[in-house]
Amino acid sequence: MEDYILTMMVDGVLTVLFIPAGYRYDRATIWWQGLITKDHLGCIGPLIHDVLCFYKGRLPSRAAALGDVDTAAITPWRSFTRFEADDIFKAVMLADRVKPWRAEVARFAVKAAPNW
Repeated sequence: MEDYILTMMVDGVLTVLFIPAGYRYDRATIWWQGLITKDHLGCIGPLIHDVLCFYKGRLPSRAAALGDVDTAAITPWRSFTRFEADDIFKAVMLADRVKPWRAEVARFAVKAAPNW
């Protein structure tokens, strides 16, 4: 519904991720209904992971998405591997107070899924 900006450490570098308003995602595709549901994983971890997977780790510039030439979708710019995206997914879930065992099961599930 509105732009989302996440600032976090990635590989020891303060990194800013920008997700433009209007990006649609399903929060999480969960197969273990009851044990882990979409509500158990928070909103931000699945959002960031979905965006990284959608763009295969190479986030487009914010300028391309919004017609704005001032800010990139990630600062400093870099690309991510699939494994880095999965690790970021877990780190953001833990920061969002997802129970550690659920975050680990979710990370294991995305590592096993062919979403890259």
